[in-house]
Amino acid sequence: MDDKTKRIITIIVAIFLLIMAISIVGFILKQLIPLAILVIAGYIVYRLITKKGQRY
Repeated sequence: MDDKTKRIITIIVAIFLLIMAISIVGFILKQLIPLAILVIAGYIVYRLITKKGQRY
């Protein structure tokens, strides 16, 4: 194989790996965003409840 063929194969493999990485990250974010929203909402409620009796 000459240098041009190796370069083309490398570019194709890099694009394939990039697409795979983006799809995996997208799947993980799709799973974690609802959980993160629940955690943030729970933290806000906790902070509101614990600050009820305190004055600064």
